[in-house]
Amino acid sequence: MKVFEIEEFGDGEIESFFRKRAKRKGILSKQELESVTVTQPIRRPFRFVRFCTSRIRTNQKETFRSLLDETLAPLAIVSDDWFLMWRPRYIENRIQSIENSIIPTAALDSDDDNLRNFIDAFVKKIQESKKILLEMDEELRGIQLGLGAAFPLLIPRSPKSRHRENYLALERKPIHGFSVAASLVTNCPLEYRIDSFEIEERVYIQTIMAIFQDIESRKERFLFLENIGEGSLDRALQNGIALSRICEKDDLYQKKLKQNFC
Repeated sequence: MKVFEIEEFGDGEIESFFRKRAKRKGILSKQELESVTVTQPIRRPFRFVRFCTSRIRTNQKETFRSLLDETLAPLAIVSDDWFLMWRPRYIENRIQSIENSIIPTAALDSDDDNLRNFIDAFVKKIQESKKILLEMDEELRGIQLGLGAAFPLLIPRSPKSRHRENYLALERKPIHGFSVAASLVTNCPLEYRIDSFEIEERVYIQTIMAIFQDIESRKERFLFLENIGEGSLDRALQNGIALSRICEKDDLYQKKLKQNFC
């Protein structure tokens, strides 16, 4: 596969790429409503995380790996933010990590203890969710296999039984959704439980930040190019969606990323 260096695109091409995404008004005038500031590329640190797992029904052992944002993960307190800290797809795709280049590296003030606390909280939430789902599914099977469920015309189900089944189905939905999302970002299939994890080597990923500022309100929004060497600017923009979304959620992430790019 061809690896594209950042120099192959050129600063002018990247700036033009972002400027096309500035908000405008008017069909003909195309008046820009935002100014655009594009940073120089930096290398942001990520860590490989190895999960040691067991298949729930057979206890078969297996390991899976994902990639974690080393500088932002320790800031993620809200569980909804946790999913945006992982880059599971990079495990299978080539990472453009230029160790000996002149591209500056983001300031690294994280340590393994901070990352371990983040991963530990995440894994505990996953384990708790799986346990609750197993209990709910067992109760639902019991309700659905009852006489009233097997012969609904002969033995009508009680309102209490129907109410309990509906309640469990409703309560199960967000827990199952969390489990599915966690499975995707950790690369651990749903049928496996996580027994332990290990923080492994660091890799640096090229990233560019564009700050769009509303000309009237001065409000800012952010877009990122991440893992630029993977193939194209459109692909790099897709890779940067997690950073763009995290900036929308909390000013704390914006502040940290601005520090990285200064």
